[in-house]
Amino acid sequence: MVCRWASHRPRLRSEVEPPPALAGLQRALQVTRRVKDETTGPLRIVGPRSTFTPVLWPLLDEFCRLYPKVQPDVELHARPARRLSPAT
Repeated sequence: MVCRWASHRPRLRSEVEPPPALAGLQRALQVTRRVKDETTGPLRIVGPRSTFTPVLWPLLDEFCRLYPKVQPDVELHARPARRLSPAT
């Protein structure tokens, strides 16, 4: 007599397919975790035009290539940057 249970092993909980509603919720949570780690949103920069063009423009250009979901909002004015005197 052959025992039919010898070839059968119980399935582990991780091997069982979740119900469709739970599977959809799990996928939504995975997407949320992935999106949470992305850099997105507005980046506001306010400063003098004299500093922005030679210094910040190349950096901002590279930053936007690396993080395409960031929307820069740049406000420039003609005043030169104030120099801070060293603390005494």
